[in-house]
Amino acid sequence: MRISVFRKDRKNVGDWWSVPARYFDVSKDGNYDLARPEEIPNEPGIVVLGGGGLGRKNFEPFIRSLLREDRKYIVIGWGIGADSVTLSGKILPKPTDMQQLLSYFDGLDEIGTRIHNGIASYPDARYRWVPCASCLSPFFDELRETPIKYRMGFYEHLREPLAKHLGGRGWILRRLVGGCRFLSNRGIDLRSKLQFLAESEFVITNSYHGVFWGTLLARKVVCVPFKNGLFSFKHAPAYLDIDGIESAMDRAVSYPDALEECRNANKAFHAEMTAKYGAL
Repeated sequence: MRISVFRKDRKNVGDWWSVPARYFDVSKDGNYDLARPEEIPNEPGIVVLGGGGLGRKNFEPFIRSLLREDRKYIVIGWGIGADSVTLSGKILPKPTDMQQLLSYFDGLDEIGTRIHNGIASYPDARYRWVPCASCLSPFFDELRETPIKYRMGFYEHLREPLAKHLGGRGWILRRLVGGCRFLSNRGIDLRSKLQFLAESEFVITNSYHGVFWGTLLARKVVCVPFKNGLFSFKHAPAYLDIDGIESAMDRAVSYPDALEECRNANKAFHAEMTAKYGAL
């Protein structure tokens, strides 16, 4: 048995396109929704779990069900992330320790995690850095050379509007009058989201994939952190603080090699898992 398990959420473009099975042949026996663990067959084989931010309190019961004591399969986490602190409407100071985020995945057999920044070392040999598999989308090759048309693009989480963090609705309206653009991560149209990000010199976002994809497109990214998983990037954005957006933009840098590095990490993980467990 070779199956893929992920959260089938068509409302969130990042979760929808983070699934390794979209880029590797790892699900010949089916794709299953993590939120419906009773449908996952308990047969010998491999379960590829991920990607997405599955390390959260509301997903814990589903992961526990997947890791049932009588399971006959190996569980490989791939590109999985976590959040243990969320402050809606507030900006979170940078955590000093990312280790707490990894505890969500202690029961997995192999753990390819997108959590990187602030970790001196992983707890054991099961862990390695494997960024979100969405980096393998061919849209990045198509859109990385898109000419920049706008100074700023505001890309917000569908459940956490940026207006909460950036001065309220009046501030947003003034920005709109000034020609700034806003888009959320709602839906599954990956190309349109990447097109929006690629046309912006600076990406201002509170979405995990807004940061990640803006970085892969070699744009300068300012993150508005309302949860601590937003501090887990290897290629760190600039973070909004009390000094404001312009100050954060001054600190933002691009990472022209990030796309290749992230793709190579995913390919290496696939090769490693194939060598260890046979063809996925």
